[in-house]
Amino acid sequence: MALLFIVTIFIWTWLKPEMVTPAPKSTLREKLASLAGVIETFILFARRHGRPLHGIFTPTEAAAVGAFGTILIALAAET
Repeated sequence: MALLFIVTIFIWTWLKPEMVTPAPKSTLREKLASLAGVIETFILFARRHGRPLHGIFTPTEAAAVGAFGTILIALAAET
């Protein structure tokens, strides 16, 4: 389904480029700076998905650790 959406959007914008708003130009430094707000999510994702793959946790335990990590991130964001 996602692939069909991607193909549809690609064809639509290829046929009617005036329908698309051009993306603003930004430097690599600005792009990297914009990732500062989501670094916790990347770390949580890597830890949550990496542990079961290495056999450290079962998927259920990894979900519990991910939920706990999410709570810790939320608490840290409030302070």
